[in-house]
Amino acid sequence: MNSVKVLFDSQALLADNEEEKVITLDRIEEVDPKPTLTVKLSDEIREKQRELFNKYNRIVFRGNRKEQEAELKSKKTEYAKALVDLCVINSTGLFEKHDKALLKRVFIRQSSFMDYVLSEITKAFDGSVKLTEEEAEEEAEDEKN
Repeated sequence: MNSVKVLFDSQALLADNEEEKVITLDRIEEVDPKPTLTVKLSDEIREKQRELFNKYNRIVFRGNRKEQEAELKSKKTEYAKALVDLCVINSTGLFEKHDKALLKRVFIRQSSFMDYVLSEITKAFDGSVKLTEEEAEEEAEDEKN
């Protein structure tokens, strides 16, 4: 009998697992070893992350129906701070000891660092399924609507 390779493990999905994922901030050049963030992920946290995204990011349409333009209105700093409170549980190499308040203060002073950290945390929430470029664009469009 041929075994079919499946994409998702049913037992893992049915279990209410909470996992920790260590994100290495390897694009930072000044320090070695590279700083890390540890995030906590679970289905409940993933749902709250989506709610936070929708709360701090919205699409605004301008113009008439024939020439309508969409613009993303984002409160990126507030979203990043809320995301840190939601899921970041530890860090190494950023401060003498882990401190969420200091991390959020760095976001205010170093917006490019905040963008990078936000991107890396988002990748952790996205999971490991790879989509072709066309499917990924369709998925992004569906999330906007």
